[in-house]
Amino acid sequence: MHEKRYETWLKNADDAIKKELLGMSEQQILDAFFRELQFGTAGLRGEMGVGTNRLNEYTVKKATKGVGDYLLSEGKRRVVISYDCRLNSEALARVTAEVFAWQNLEVFITETLMPTPFLAYSVKALGADAGVVITASHNPKIYNGYKVYDGDGCQIGEEVARKITSFIQSADEFEIRHDTFEEYLAKGKIKFCPASLVECYEAEVLSLAPARADGIRVVYSALNGTGYQIVPRVLKKIGAEVVETPGQNYPDGNFETCPYPNPEKPEAWALAIKTAKEVDADIVIATDPDADRMGLAVKSEEDYVLMSGNEVGAILTDYLLCKWDQKNGYGSANCLPNGGESQTSTAKATGDFSKKPIVIKSVVSTDLVRRIVDDYGGETREVLTGFKNIGAEMAKIEEQGRMNCFVLGFEESCGYLCGNYIKDKDGVLASALIASACAQAKKQGQSALDRLESLYERYGRYAHKTVSLKFGGAQGAKVMQEIMADLREQPFEEFCGYKVTATDYLERTDALKANLLDYHADKLRVIIRPSGTEPLIKAYITCAYDRETNEKLMREIVDFLTKRLSIDS
Repeated sequence: MHEKRYETWLKNADDAIKKELLGMSEQQILDAFFRELQFGTAGLRGEMGVGTNRLNEYTVKKATKGVGDYLLSEGKRRVVISYDCRLNSEALARVTAEVFAWQNLEVFITETLMPTPFLAYSVKALGADAGVVITASHNPKIYNGYKVYDGDGCQIGEEVARKITSFIQSADEFEIRHDTFEEYLAKGKIKFCPASLVECYEAEVLSLAPARADGIRVVYSALNGTGYQIVPRVLKKIGAEVVETPGQNYPDGNFETCPYPNPEKPEAWALAIKTAKEVDADIVIATDPDADRMGLAVKSEEDYVLMSGNEVGAILTDYLLCKWDQKNGYGSANCLPNGGESQTSTAKATGDFSKKPIVIKSVVSTDLVRRIVDDYGGETREVLTGFKNIGAEMAKIEEQGRMNCFVLGFEESCGYLCGNYIKDKDGVLASALIASACAQAKKQGQSALDRLESLYERYGRYAHKTVSLKFGGAQGAKVMQEIMADLREQPFEEFCGYKVTATDYLERTDALKANLLDYHADKLRVIIRPSGTEPLIKAYITCAYDRETNEKLMREIVDFLTKRLSIDS
């Protein structure tokens, strides 16, 4: 099949692509054409280059034709487009706009690169039916992607993705004959988003910061991404002193200062922490290239400590619940820090479900959050990995008329949201929230590390680690399937002497049915699942014993999985 796809491209692609095709080796041809790039709820994501299994002008045209045909079939006509800092992102965004305009859709596009959450906001603000952003989030520079949003500012769900896929499969990328971007712009078939939207988006974010961040010194790194202007502006508006990281405060699709621009990765923080030491910053904040994820490092006595997404999620949960007010949502600033008398005590005592605050987390995210929410008399809702699932749960809460009860949605991979202006993670908002939380702690003589320690003292010492098995090429998907099948045939019965019970989420009949294996004991949990956006199998390890036991057990489990599954930690 890959030979047929290759020949089709050789016959129909432009001359520059044909020249590249003729210079490919057999292995390169196989890797580039063994399949078509898969479209799903996260859209498309893959390495840039020629071929049906790569992200390029032709695969974007094919996807866009499918998305446009789906919208037209539903009687929908307005779409918004944006893009990140990556190589080719602007060009691919313009190709997307051209194809939509060729289909006679009403097209808006951001005039410059913008954070992904701004795209989600723009869809709602402009009353659009869908949004598309060209981004590969936190992946290395060889990747790019194509992410689709619905009219509610949420990533599309499974049903919509399946419908779009059927249209994509019938689309022929070589039969699309559109005019140029400039021609459509001149005709008014493509329009730039109003400049006022940026100010409106910032106002939404600022309205959700529970308190100002006066007195906190923040070093910020955009990791050469789209947060480079808007995050510092927002932080300054809530009173933080902001120092930007030299070399990382401008867009750069080559990511020369951080080859893996992911705030979960310690190596991405080198420049920012160096800057923090020079200026004696209280905290360091970093957002990924499309600014939907946020990471935090905190000054300690010895150094700056990089906090995990789970740890930040626990701190924000406690902080925002402490600020929550039953009647009006946020705004109750009189509670005691770190588990003082809860403002939700009435709801807890009366059992009035309608007044309980709600936190949504992914199934692989820390159970410490559930312990905190329970203590505040709140409700924790658990969903599958992917913020689209948190967004879908938010929609249910909205249908119940309880959005004033929604406090936080979070996943361990540094994604956070409160409010209802979009239904996707927002690193711009998360930066403001954590700066506000850290500023309040500082005023009380504490740091985020102190707050975390107090949570451990109350609810148990949780330790987490995520390790990943990497795949690639034509054999990668097959090997991943074989590993998951083998784990189901021979499930683990124990980890390093600790007996566990295995739960296969494929056997579930509810919304949590998924290709996920959950091994759990009283204070130990190991979840194994294939990634939905990258060629990875991930293992999420949680230990909740004392510090020494956690450290020893974590090392032993990582070593065990490394030998058993060849996982590269």
